[in-house]
Order: sequence, then structure tokens, then C-alpha cells
Amino acid sequence: MAELKPGVDLPFRIFAEGRARGEAVVSAEPISLAGEFDAATGIVVGRRSALRGECLTGRILVYRSGRGSSSTSSILAEALRRGTAPAPIVNVSVEHITRYHA
Repeated sequence: MAELKPGVDLPFRIFAEGRARGEAVVSAEPISLAGEFDAATGIVVGRRSALRGECLTGRILVYRSGRGSSSTSSILAEALRRGTAPAPIVNVSVEHITRYHA
């Protein structure tokens, strides 16, 4: 698996077509949006997250993989509804729960 650092080309598969442009927020650590991301504000609130305090609204979120939660899709749906969601999300390794709700 490729290391997440600037200038590294990552293999990927597209699960949802689209285009995005913006500043990337990159985490080499797995992320759980459940309990670590506030859909009301778009801010990462997880106490142990390397991205704590970062606003993801409209930014490209790049991370290795999620730390599974079946509520991830609900949290993303709420963030989309509120206009606070990252756009897009790029994972090196996609969780099945995220992939099937994309």
C-alpha cells in the first residue's frame, strides 16, 4: 500500500463520478467520521485525531481508510444537507459500508 505523503501517486477506483477542485486535507491515520466529525460545523472534533480542529467543508479529504461505523453514511448525508461536507473523499482503502452508500 502506498504511503500517504506529497507527490505520491495512489492507485484508485472511482465509486461516484464527479469533479472537484480545492485544498486537500490529508491524514495518514484511519478516520471514523462517527464521533470524530461534526456534521453541523464541518469540523473534526475527535480528541485523538491528527485532523482535530480542521474544517473539512468543501475541502478534499484524503485518508488511508475509515475505522468502520455503520453511521458514517448518515453523518455524510447530514453534512451534505447542511452544506458542511468534504468534497470529494479519497480513500486508499475503501470500507464496504462507505462504498455501498456512495
